[in-house]
Amino acid sequence: METVINLIATSLLKRGHELKLILTEKSDDPYWERFLPVEHMFSVETKFQDEEDKFSTQLLECVNIIKKEPFPDAIVTLSPFSTKIASEAVKILDIYCSVVTWLHFNLTNIRKWEMVSYADGHLCISSGLLKDLEKFTPQIPSKLIYNPVVLGDQLIPRSSSGRIELLYVGRLYNYQKRVDLIINALSQIQGDWHLTIIGEGKNYPDLIELAEQKEINDKISWLGWKDDPWSCIREVDVLLLASNYEGFGLVLAEALSRGITVVSSDCPSGPTDIVRNGENGWLFPSGDEEALVDILDGIINKSLKLPESEICSQSVERFSTEQVSNKFEEELLNIVQLKLEKL
Repeated sequence: METVINLIATSLLKRGHELKLILTEKSDDPYWERFLPVEHMFSVETKFQDEEDKFSTQLLECVNIIKKEPFPDAIVTLSPFSTKIASEAVKILDIYCSVVTWLHFNLTNIRKWEMVSYADGHLCISSGLLKDLEKFTPQIPSKLIYNPVVLGDQLIPRSSSGRIELLYVGRLYNYQKRVDLIINALSQIQGDWHLTIIGEGKNYPDLIELAEQKEINDKISWLGWKDDPWSCIREVDVLLLASNYEGFGLVLAEALSRGITVVSSDCPSGPTDIVRNGENGWLFPSGDEEALVDILDGIINKSLKLPESEICSQSVERFSTEQVSNKFEEELLNIVQLKLEKL
């Protein structure tokens, strides 16, 4: 999420807009401090008694930050909780300011999601999130903008050895990412394949143990976390994603832009916006191990033909930072204008 916010914020600054990031929690990303205008809420280190105490404390701090002139035309929020805080702050200050959500997970995986009703508009990163928000807040304008992607400038070659090279990039967290499903599926397939896993997470030791139990750990390379995972890959055929849920599925678009075919769960939400079944990859029902086995067996044993690298790359050009930034700016200004027209 930090990467996406950096891309949009930097783009808006270059276009002449003024902006300020208000952080309510610490971030491990030093980019915030070095390149973007940041203001911290004092309660970052505060231990709250309960949710009501947290809300009232952060509301007061939000008011103190916002009241510094010039007043904002819009406040873009990243969570339902911050949406309610921003909305109440605008009321207290009695200013003309639109509160617009920019959520990065589907509603079923966000706490206090009903607080999105305090917004004046929604910017949606996936069609699944758009559908949810239109259902639960039909009176509030919702606009589909997608997420910006730093597209690869070169195609990564496919395997030259005849062995199918598979790749997973992301956190090793089974509750969401289901890397265990990938390992279980691959253990059932006869054929020449190799899997590279780039990432870290709480389930790292569990996954190694599972791979050893399934007697396939010798066919897996564990590279750990890499700041630039794509620079570590010399040859690859297919990227795998088996998540229970996503916000957008950024890694799918990043892989496709480099000519890599993708196989992904059709989870809420995001992958269905990116993967065109049979054209740039394949989708399987979330959690369906048998369906994943069928697809991987077809790829590894060559009964499924991989799409051309150029077709994969072209399929995600609409997610370029420039195009998504244009849409973000356009729809945000439209929401601001709609509120002004209602005054």
